[in-house]
Amino acid sequence: AKLKAGATIADLATAAKTVARHAEGFVRNGGAGLPATVVTAAFDAPVGSFGAAPSPDGETVFKIVGETPPAADAAAQATKALQAGVARTMENDGIAVFVGALKARAGASVNETVFRSLSGGG
Repeated sequence: AKLKAGATIADLATAAKTVARHAEGFVRNGGAGLPATVVTAAFDAPVGSFGAAPSPDGETVFKIVGETPPAADAAAQATKALQAGVARTMENDGIAVFVGALKARAGASVNETVFRSLSGGG
């Protein structure tokens, strides 16, 4: 209530005979020396809001002043590359099934070199 009325966290910390500090650069799995309970609560709070969570020293009160979206990581890029590879493999398998069925049903023959060059396979 005091925070919503305009008091700062530093004011409240001084009144409680404790210290206010600024933490930044932490991620969902921790960082900045914050307890996991505080990190979880901070990620659940929208920018501009206040929150509180239990910590080893009692309770930690915080204000979310901003957020930085995470950069694309190598794992996400590797996943996309794997998905693209699987899609290509499935497409090639589908083409092979089609050609096999065409040969079996119609007795047709397919010039594989021409077919690959027309279908983008080289």
